[in-house]
Amino acid sequence: MSTMLSLALMMTADVPPSPAPQAQESLPHMIKTEWSAAPPMPQGMQDNDGGIIDDYLVLVGGFCHGKDDNRKPGMYPRGFLKKAWALNLKNEAAGWIQLPHFPGAARQEMNGISVHNKIYLWGGFSYSEPYCYKNGYRLERTGGEWSWHPLPDMPYPGSAGSVAVIGSKIFLVGGMDYDAQRYYVSTDRTGEVKRFGARLSVFDTAAESKGWKTLKPCPGTPRMMSAMAASDGQLYLMGGYAVDDKGGAHNVVDSWRYDPSTDTWHRLRDLPVSVSGFSSGMLLYQNRYILLVTGYPHPTIMNPDGSIRPRYGTPSRIDRSQWPGETGFNGSLLYENHVWVYDTHTDLYGTATYLPFDDHGQTMYILGDTMYLFPGETGGFYWEHEYFGHAAEFVLRGKVKALDWQR
Repeated sequence: MSTMLSLALMMTADVPPSPAPQAQESLPHMIKTEWSAAPPMPQGMQDNDGGIIDDYLVLVGGFCHGKDDNRKPGMYPRGFLKKAWALNLKNEAAGWIQLPHFPGAARQEMNGISVHNKIYLWGGFSYSEPYCYKNGYRLERTGGEWSWHPLPDMPYPGSAGSVAVIGSKIFLVGGMDYDAQRYYVSTDRTGEVKRFGARLSVFDTAAESKGWKTLKPCPGTPRMMSAMAASDGQLYLMGGYAVDDKGGAHNVVDSWRYDPSTDTWHRLRDLPVSVSGFSSGMLLYQNRYILLVTGYPHPTIMNPDGSIRPRYGTPSRIDRSQWPGETGFNGSLLYENHVWVYDTHTDLYGTATYLPFDDHGQTMYILGDTMYLFPGETGGFYWEHEYFGHAAEFVLRGKVKALDWQR
């Protein structure tokens, strides 16, 4: 019996049905965003993580494939990163400053977030052994000095999980393992940890020495690269990216709410369009709206029982004919520019102003009415006649406003 079939038999009786997805053409426009450029990063990169300390927005690690370095020499050097940078949000004109390097191996797609003016980072992956990591470090700033401190390991190596905070507690859902050949989400690379991408763990920053505690796993599809946010003491897990036992990639559309007070999961409405690869970071606006930015439209969806079905919905992509030249990938990649919104008050999806470029797997931080978005993988794009590459140094700033869509 295959791994996927055995997992499906385990799951079938435990997963409630979803309310029918909303028709894409009827989605209300919930959020308006005015886009501008924030100070660019010192180099191009993707899949970094970080958070907020004092007035500083911090990014750590990541990867750059180097394919666009001939167009901007020195801007897109190939390799994994352990660099860390910070932008003073009260003095953006001063640009990014370099911080002490991440103490662990260079890596991308760590599991990280800020809690009480400190940043916590674990895991990630690279192309060198052990390929996927479980160690972590805390970044803090005291008396104007930045310093790193080791943390208890995660229970298992992992990368590209979903992270959110309630009080002093960091919740981590899903993610993937990696062995230099492929991603593992339905199990870990050994096959011993079943439903790897559905696991839920919690780390209390007020009691670090106690380490991680395992909670009830999500009953839905095991996943990586999901969106997750916390609102009113509840966790919301939206969509993601699944990998079957042969390495095939699929969209995830089932979404869930977790109540920590009862250790229970509740199924929400499925996504209105099947895509995968949402943002990491701080995704909640006005303690109500979760912004779900772009994605990649794999041709199929993996259901919670492990079965596969065709994708649905119509993705949105930028009109590249408006740009003054070719992009690095000639528009061949299927990245998208849509921005969906999930309203935690009504269990309904809507739309927000779309991005000015196609993107996938970006990092995003919403601070008050301002959004900072760091492109993940783009097809290459232009902003005010300047070219930005596949792993762009560009930083997109958005002024966000909720609309009276229920009127």
